[in-house]
Amino acid sequence: VLLIDKGQDIMKRHCPIKEKKIKSCPIIRNNEPGCLPACSITAGFGGAGAYSDGKFNITSEFGGWLTDYLSTNEV
Repeated sequence: VLLIDKGQDIMKRHCPIKEKKIKSCPIIRNNEPGCLPACSITAGFGGAGAYSDGKFNITSEFGGWLTDYLSTNEV
Protein backbone atom coordinates (compact mmCIF):
# COMPACT_ATOMS: atom_id res chain seq x y z
CA VAL A 1 0.00 0.00 0.00
CA LEU A 2 1.39 3.38 -1.00
CA LEU A 3 -0.08 6.57 0.42
CA ILE A 4 0.94 9.84 -1.16
CA ASP A 5 -0.04 13.07 0.52
CA LYS A 6 0.33 16.68 -0.47
CA GLY A 7 1.43 19.45 1.81
CA GLN A 8 3.61 19.68 4.87
CA ASP A 9 4.20 16.91 7.38
CA ILE A 10 1.13 16.70 9.62
CA MET A 11 3.07 18.10 12.60
CA LYS A 12 4.26 21.12 10.55
CA ARG A 13 0.87 22.19 9.18
CA HIS A 14 -0.38 25.53 10.42
CA CYS A 15 -3.27 27.90 9.95
CA PRO A 16 -2.55 31.62 9.59
CA ILE A 17 -5.95 32.38 11.17
CA LYS A 18 -5.04 30.48 14.36
CA GLU A 19 -1.67 32.24 14.34
CA LYS A 20 -3.53 35.58 14.06
CA LYS A 21 -1.72 36.49 10.83
CA ILE A 22 -5.02 36.96 8.96
CA LYS A 23 -8.65 37.28 10.10
CA SER A 24 -10.34 34.92 7.62
CA CYS A 25 -9.61 32.57 4.75
CA PRO A 26 -8.69 34.41 1.55
CA ILE A 27 -11.39 34.65 -1.15
CA ILE A 28 -10.47 32.56 -4.20
CA ARG A 29 -13.39 33.01 -6.62
CA ASN A 30 -17.10 33.76 -6.60
CA ASN A 31 -16.84 34.88 -2.96
CA GLU A 32 -15.81 31.36 -1.90
CA PRO A 33 -13.26 31.20 0.91
CA GLY A 34 -10.20 29.05 0.50
CA CYS A 35 -6.46 28.88 0.77
CA LEU A 36 -4.42 28.32 -2.36
CA PRO A 37 -3.48 25.79 -3.51
CA ALA A 38 -5.30 24.09 -0.59
CA CYS A 39 -5.80 24.52 3.12
CA SER A 40 -2.95 22.72 4.84
CA ILE A 41 -5.17 21.88 7.81
CA THR A 42 -7.95 20.11 5.92
CA ALA A 43 -6.37 18.96 2.65
CA GLY A 44 -4.69 15.68 1.86
CA PHE A 45 -4.49 12.36 3.67
CA GLY A 46 -3.13 13.98 6.82
CA GLY A 47 -5.80 16.68 6.84
CA ALA A 48 -8.43 17.43 9.44
CA GLY A 49 -9.58 13.84 9.87
CA ALA A 50 -6.21 12.12 9.87
CA TYR A 51 -6.78 10.40 13.19
CA SER A 52 -10.57 10.50 13.42
CA ASP A 53 -12.24 9.63 10.11
CA GLY A 54 -11.04 6.06 9.68
CA LYS A 55 -8.04 6.55 7.40
CA PHE A 56 -5.70 5.12 10.01
CA ASN A 57 -7.37 1.85 10.97
CA ILE A 58 -5.49 -0.15 13.57
CA THR A 59 -7.61 -3.25 13.01
CA SER A 60 -8.90 -5.23 10.07
CA GLU A 61 -12.21 -5.86 11.85
CA PHE A 62 -13.91 -2.93 10.07
CA GLY A 63 -13.31 -0.08 7.64
CA GLY A 64 -12.31 -1.60 4.34
CA TRP A 65 -11.38 -4.50 2.15
CA LEU A 66 -7.62 -4.72 2.57
CA THR A 67 -7.97 -8.37 3.56
CA ASP A 68 -9.31 -9.01 0.05
CA TYR A 69 -5.76 -8.33 -1.17
CA LEU A 70 -3.51 -9.30 1.76
CA SER A 71 -3.69 -11.97 4.42
CA THR A 72 -5.07 -11.00 7.84
CA ASN A 73 -1.58 -11.45 9.35
CA GLU A 74 -0.06 -9.02 6.84
CA VAL A 75 -2.81 -6.48 7.42
